Amino acid sequence: MNVSTAASALTPATAVDPTKPKSTLSTKKLADIDQSAKEFESMFIGEMLTPMFDTVPTDSEFGGGEAEGTWKSLMIQQYGKQVSAAGGIGLSDSIKAKMIEMQEAAQGKDVTASATQNIQAQSAASLATQVQDSASKAALLTTGGTQ
Repeated sequence: MNVSTAASALTPATAVDPTKPKSTLSTKKLADIDQSAKEFESMFIGEMLTPMFDTVPTDSEFGGGEAEGTWKSLMIQQYGKQVSAAGGIGLSDSIKAKMIEMQEAAQGKDVTASATQNIQAQSAASLATQVQDSASKAALLTTGGTQ
């Protein structure tokens, strides 16, 4: 698998469907959902990068020591934010779509607590699968498409 094939594998599975009616949520609510999804994706990417940086040796001439250990986690968080801001791995689109779906379902008539819990459980299971798929795709990119 080459890099372009691996990159195309990262296309979000839940692209916006033009046949689906627009959301009934307010613009502010949609903006909040979008921001939350992007923040989650950047955190996820940072967590995926952490093991990679754990294997990088410190340079005793220009680094090392207690300060490097303190600041490395903040640097990795920023890397995650930058990767997400540059398009990420497609996870935020899936999360955003699922969050909008859940919010719209909660706005519906006579949504009982058990129905809401059922929706949340289904969404959590779906998101877990999507996270695993995104992690696999990210792993393909970091290994150059070979496993």
